[in-house]
Order: sequence, then C-alpha cells, then structure tokens
Amino acid sequence: MTSTAACRFLVCLACLLPTTACRPRAEPPGTGSSPDPAADSTPAATPIAPARTEEIASGTGQSADELALRALSDRFVQGLLDGAPDSAASVYSVHAEVFAPGVPELLLGQEAVRAHLRRRLEKLRVLELDVQRSQFVVRPEVAYSFGVWRAVTQPSEGGAPDSSAGRITDVYRRTGAGPWVVSHEHASLLVPAAPAPDSVHTP
Repeated sequence: MTSTAACRFLVCLACLLPTTACRPRAEPPGTGSSPDPAADSTPAATPIAPARTEEIASGTGQSADELALRALSDRFVQGLLDGAPDSAASVYSVHAEVFAPGVPELLLGQEAVRAHLRRRLEKLRVLELDVQRSQFVVRPEVAYSFGVWRAVTQPSEGGAPDSSAGRITDVYRRTGAGPWVVSHEHASLLVPAAPAPDSVHTP
C-alpha cells in the first residue's frame, strides 16, 4: 500500500469513529430512567363502592333503595296504628333478630316478633307513633338506619294515654333484586336521668 492510499484509509476510519464508538447505547425495553407506563402490567386494585348516605329528613336526593326502605318503615308504623300485628311483622325477615323496647329477651324470627306485637296490641292501642330516621346508609345487599321514635299509647280498656320515646337502629338485607327486609333491630326506651345527688331528699 502506498503512503497516499494509507493516508486515505486512516482518514476514512477517523470519520467512522464518531458514528459508532460515540453513539449512545440502546437500552433494553423496560430499562432506563423513564419507565414506560404501558410496560407495567400489574392490574390496578378494584375500588370498593362507597356507601351512599342520605338524610331522609331533607327530602332530596333519595335513591330508589332509600325510598323503599322508608316505605318499609312506614308500613310498620301504619300496621301498629291500625292494630294489625301481621302487617307490622311482615317487614321483618324470617330469621330476624329483634330487641324490642322494654323486652329483656331477644326475639328470634318473624313469628316471635309477630307474637310479641299481637300481645302488645291486645293490651294497648297505639294512638300516635313517630319514627324519625336521621340517616339511611345503603350498599347493594345491606343497609342500616338509626334514629329516634316517640309513641302515645292507651290501655285497650280505656284510661289515660301514656307517652314513651326511645332510640332505634335497624339493619336491612336483601338477596339479589328481592325486597328489603329488617334482619336486625335494636329499639330501646329512653330512661329519665337520675336526679342529682344534692336534689335527693333524705330524712
């Protein structure tokens, strides 16, 4: 090789070097400082459906489920006002668990609730019954409500009316597209506060 040809060869080699040795190294897919969002195949967690809370007293924004639950409560109230224990008991599930006001034992099942209501309505007439449920919290197959109640009753044989009041909490269930029923209820009487020690008369 002549000196002129050798020089030309070295010049060509020098021109090629910047395009090979100095070229940035290609990164394998999925590596590098900027991760590809599409490369992360981890499935996103399924969010839990939030409970829907509505104030029934406001009378606005009520869903179909909340209207159905309110109608269930109204049917119970109307059954007691009409002296119809079967109608009032129909809002409970077959296996309902109920703590009734002033009753120490747990009522197990719809039949036990019906028998209790029948005994009560044989002795008392319900003149007024107002149930104020402050909230309904609803999920697809379970819901609950809480509130207060006030009643005016009168002995069946006559006499002076008597007033009572208390708190009430209900748990409702349904299966699929079936109707809502009360599965658990705790209704209690409000007990008058004890007098302060300095107001108690002592001999």
